[in-house]
Amino acid sequence: MESPDPTAAARPAGTDPAATVRPVTDPTAADGAVPVPEAGGPAGPRPLDFVDDPAVRAELARRMAELAELLDEAGEALGGILQDVRRGFDSAARSRGADGPST
Repeated sequence: MESPDPTAAARPAGTDPAATVRPVTDPTAADGAVPVPEAGGPAGPRPLDFVDDPAVRAELARRMAELAELLDEAGEALGGILQDVRRGFDSAARSRGADGPST
């Protein structure tokens, strides 16, 4: 069973996905493969650079913005959890008589 295409809903009916998404290739690579960027080098092309269809671009941009918001929320929640854990360790250390906060 094939997994559903997540971009199918954003594509106009009857459109070929290959016509709306440019393939990722590197003409300088012998086999056309995309090399891994070097550390400290450019991150490479952005996902929106490969989408020609305006409706698909808009949907991809919307989903990327939604994902960024979810990641921010998750980061804030994890930060709060880590602070609670640190306070718990500090409290336990104080009750044992250890000096100084945990790091």
